[in-house]
Amino acid sequence: MFIRRISPIENNEAVKSSQNPSDIFVTGSRKGFHIVIHNLMPNVVMAYMPMEVLNLLGIMPFLGQVFVPVIGLFGLPVEATTVLLTA
Repeated sequence: MFIRRISPIENNEAVKSSQNPSDIFVTGSRKGFHIVIHNLMPNVVMAYMPMEVLNLLGIMPFLGQVFVPVIGLFGLPVEATTVLLTA
């Protein structure tokens, strides 16, 4: 037997059936907040933290100087190294 977990947002039938604009707004805000906290924030943190650690350890400026010839071929500034390394 399968048991489906129902979140509080899905369980609130009064808000689903209501056409009041403020109820619709609050429901959308709750769903948006849930998406940000559970989907976007972990990705942002995992993209930011390694680059910040490399910057604090002094490795990012070193990598910038190592990749100057390659970046110079495309006419990009040295700061573009960060973008290319994280892509």
